[in-house]
Amino acid sequence: MTIDRDIYTLFSMRIDLGSVKKEAKQLEETFDPELSEVEGTTAFQGEIKEISGGYELTGFLDGVYRLNCSRCLEPFTRSFHLPVRLMLKPRPEFNEPERDLAAEELDLVFYDDHIIDIGKILRDEIVVNMPLKPVCDVNCKGLCPQCGQNLNKKDCGCEPGTEAGAWNALKSIKKAIYGGE
Repeated sequence: MTIDRDIYTLFSMRIDLGSVKKEAKQLEETFDPELSEVEGTTAFQGEIKEISGGYELTGFLDGVYRLNCSRCLEPFTRSFHLPVRLMLKPRPEFNEPERDLAAEELDLVFYDDHIIDIGKILRDEIVVNMPLKPVCDVNCKGLCPQCGQNLNKKDCGCEPGTEAGAWNALKSIKKAIYGGE
C-alpha cells in the first residue's frame, strides 16, 4: 500500500504571515525532516520578521547527520549547526524569459499564500548543506584499492604500487607506445 501524499505535509510548520509584524516573531520548532541522512529530530531556533517587500527568516538548525564515509564506507554521525537566513517574498508574475539567478537571489523563497510552511524550507536547507564527500575522520586511510580491506581497521599487506584492475591494460598500452612508466 502506498500513500500518495506530499512528503512536506508530514512535518508541517505553518506560519500565518498576517501575525508577523515589524516586531520579530520568535520560533522554536523541533521536527523530523524524514531524511535517511538525518538521525532523529532537528531543532530550529530563530525568528521571522517583516521587511520591505516580504519577510526575513533567520536562525539556526541543529541536528545530527548520519552518513557513510566516502573513503572507507563506514557509517558515522556528525552534528550540524546550520545558519539560516532567507528572504520570503510574494511570488511575482513572470513575464520575462528565464535567466540566471543573481547571488542575492539564491536565498530567496517565494510564497503564494499568507500562510507558509517553513518545514519544507528548513528541510531543503538541511539537504543543500549536506557534505558532498563526507569523511569520518581527516586521517581516514580508506580502502585498499587491491583487496578492499578497510585500512583504518588493519593493514592488508598488499604491495603498494601493484594495483590490479581495469587501468592496468591502459597502462601497458601507454608503456608500449611511449615507453617507460
